[in-house]
Amino acid sequence: MKSRILRRVAASAVALACTVLGAVALPAAPATASPIRNATAWSVLLCKFSDKPAEPQPPSHFANFLTAAGIGTGGVADYLADQSGGRVSLAGSVVRGWYTMPYTLAQFQSIDRWTRIQRCVDTAATAGYAVPAGNRIAVMLNDWVDSGAAGGRVLLDPGAWNVGFAAHEMLHGYNWDTRCPTTPRTRTRHGPSRASTTTRGTR
Repeated sequence: MKSRILRRVAASAVALACTVLGAVALPAAPATASPIRNATAWSVLLCKFSDKPAEPQPPSHFANFLTAAGIGTGGVADYLADQSGGRVSLAGSVVRGWYTMPYTLAQFQSIDRWTRIQRCVDTAATAGYAVPAGNRIAVMLNDWVDSGAAGGRVLLDPGAWNVGFAAHEMLHGYNWDTRCPTTPRTRTRHGPSRASTTTRGTR
């Protein structure tokens, strides 16, 4: 556990540095970059494993951390607004959950990141919350498995609940290149694959 924590601390420090480098370069982004204007809503879904009932933080924690409710508290909303010159707002973002998935922690070890995210999305839908069209998706897991981006969606486990790492991964949701050599993109003939677009040691 200690070695995993140290790896996460190191990864978060790298992510923060890379996020700063990428975000401050936004005005020089190529014309092909996706234009971002005003509110960019995220659906933040909290999911826990069937054999891990603990809820490490209440939904209010993630509202302050990842939505406009946290303006003025030093969360991701403040960071993105500052680094984008006010272009990016998280207004309209919501937090939903905790939802209990019909999967154990062990069952999540052998699947890819995209599938991990989708299983939480499906669980939320079964419980009555369908992600609105146009909302970006960030999934929080209640135990250590994996964190990063896949197909423009974000997955964060407890080891990645910090502004540096989260902001870095959320930039992928805007199709912004963070220009960091430690976060290679997996590409196919048709662009980024649905597989992990950002890598970070899992276990």
